[in-house]
Amino acid sequence: MSFPTTQYGGKPMWTIWIILYYFLASGIWPILPVMTAQIFGRNHSSTIYGMAIGIPMTLNILGTLVIAKLHDHFGWYGACGFIGGLGFLSFLLILLFPGDPLAQRRMYVEEKNKRSEQKVPE
Repeated sequence: MSFPTTQYGGKPMWTIWIILYYFLASGIWPILPVMTAQIFGRNHSSTIYGMAIGIPMTLNILGTLVIAKLHDHFGWYGACGFIGGLGFLSFLLILLFPGDPLAQRRMYVEEKNKRSEQKVPE
């Protein structure tokens, strides 16, 4: 909401806005290893964490090309609106995650064990 006002403050205001944005957005990185271990389990968390860290780095190249095309067709507001829409879609997808993934995983393992016990002939 405050980003459009940076045109009135020039480069200094834009610089302050970007620094504040990255300062506030960097809070996700320290909790990412814990989140992957909690959601996916400890056995595979290191592999998934590596993908979660590596994929954004490789997508930055593709993202630059996409933003250039969006800017050419829709201007800055269209490009920023598109990216904001993707961010909102990500937020909605996060709401689908279970509140307690450990409890859900325990229920899944218990159900799987029950099914495997039923299949074993005596």
